[in-house]
Amino acid sequence: MLPPTSLSATGYTDNGMGLQPAILWDRSAAFATGALSSNVYDLVTWDNALRHGMAVSPDSFKAMTTSNGFLDSGGNTYGFGLALYTFDHHPIMWHSGQIGGFYAENVVFLDSGITVVVLTNDQDVDTDPLVFAITNAVCGSAQLVANCENAQP
Repeated sequence: MLPPTSLSATGYTDNGMGLQPAILWDRSAAFATGALSSNVYDLVTWDNALRHGMAVSPDSFKAMTTSNGFLDSGGNTYGFGLALYTFDHHPIMWHSGQIGGFYAENVVFLDSGITVVVLTNDQDVDTDPLVFAITNAVCGSAQLVANCENAQP
């Protein structure tokens, strides 16, 4: 089920002739999406609940953020439901997804709790460069660098 049209963005795709409105999918058709629509605030709230034992037990969260031992060509590994990576010596959990005109990436630094959520209504955009640009801007900022140093779990 989709949110009401008045609360929805139009999703786009690049069909080789520029951006065109994408075909909207019934969220229940793509099983793993969970038939969810969300926003930045809800995803950050979810991330905090997950990290602080309010969504799953601390033992379950530890299992989710422990590598299964497989390492892909990009340096990512996988826990239970989460991709794992190390960015500038910081462990992160992340997940991304795309459905009918939309793309999302959700990154959480496990040591500091810095969370970067990028939502776009272009299903073909690569959000990785934007996520890392935001992270580099935060960690490179004199005012915010303390968030990246001496991080606490």
